[in-house]
Amino acid sequence: MSLCVTSSDNFTSFVLIKESEERLQLSLEGSGDGLWDWKILTDEVYLSDRRVPRF
Repeated sequence: MSLCVTSSDNFTSFVLIKESEERLQLSLEGSGDGLWDWKILTDEVYLSDRRVPRF
């Protein structure tokens, strides 16, 4: 079995990812919610500007 990836495939993937990121950004802005991400292996934490702790 072989797999052939062309630059056209890469470009299509790039466009799809970019569109998905734009939809996520619009959703977050519209909801007023924030985003956080934790990379467990490196213990790095990302907190968006709008992230507010909820208790």
